[in-house]
Amino acid sequence: MININNLLRDLYISTLPDLAKMYSTLDSAGITDYVGPLLLYCWEEDYLNSKHKLLIIGQETNGWKDDYIKTSSDIDDSIEYYRRFQLGTEYNSLFWRYAHEINQMINETDNLNFVWNNINKFGVDGKGRPEKIVLEEENKHYNIFQKEIEILSPDVCIFLTGPNYDADLQQKFPNISYLEFADYPIREVSQLSSNFLPTHSYRLYHPGYGNRYSEWYYKILDSIVKKINGV
Repeated sequence: MININNLLRDLYISTLPDLAKMYSTLDSAGITDYVGPLLLYCWEEDYLNSKHKLLIIGQETNGWKDDYIKTSSDIDDSIEYYRRFQLGTEYNSLFWRYAHEINQMINETDNLNFVWNNINKFGVDGKGRPEKIVLEEENKHYNIFQKEIEILSPDVCIFLTGPNYDADLQQKFPNISYLEFADYPIREVSQLSSNFLPTHSYRLYHPGYGNRYSEWYYKILDSIVKKINGV
């Protein structure tokens, strides 16, 4: 059996020289206010045995492990940090509440059987994006999202990023297009098309916004689940 976690670890080790270039540029510019990168762990048996292999994508971390990653040992520590986070099961936020509800809706169960990623690997120690140069350097030197998708081979990708992050998606998937979904305006929800993404890929508002209009938000989620299940 293919070991997803070994493949992810190999990817992260292979890109250490690229990450070093990013660090060098940011250090030279005196930029230190960022955390990351977010390195993934997959509960492989549960993931592969799910009704749908599900990847849920957020914007960027709201605080995270704040260390330079320069060695394979650093990578192992960062992956273990993700594993111990347990997909936010003890973290009280709207994002994690909805992430687990979405998993329940799509897979008819909720445990550690989905994978979480962010469209931006680096965040800050708090809410919001890091400085523009951090994201520019990430996209230049550490743009590994496509390779993570290839390793995980998800059946469904749910981007809880909102329309204001569409430019960030474009950096990760240059050929991406936004298709109309049901009768909703594309800004509210769109089905994503890219040769790097599964057919069932959708971008909708971040739960921080969607929860303000929860009836509408759940209606969108229900429509997506029906589409995934061919209803």
